[in-house]
Amino acid sequence: MSGAYPGTRKLLATWAVLMGLTALSLFGGQVIGAGRDASLPWWSVALVLVAGYYKAWQILMVYLNLRASGPGWRGLFRALLLVTFALILGGYLLANHSAMI
Repeated sequence: MSGAYPGTRKLLATWAVLMGLTALSLFGGQVIGAGRDASLPWWSVALVLVAGYYKAWQILMVYLNLRASGPGWRGLFRALLLVTFALILGGYLLANHSAMI
């Protein structure tokens, strides 16, 4: 690794973005007026997954300093994140489809 570590300012700015995305995920995960057993609407699931993906990528790039690694490592971790979030989305769709049957 040849890159410099992120400074305090970058770490705090990233932390603020992560907190904002956490609030966005909390907002997206709420279903107002729906019962406890109701599933989330597709837009809510998409919002939570996109925010979660970006949060995970920022943690990898800034806090674990993956930005200083080669493109192979970044590509590998991006692919692993995409597979993970695709599995989560697939599980949601499968559970939502099973509930409809």
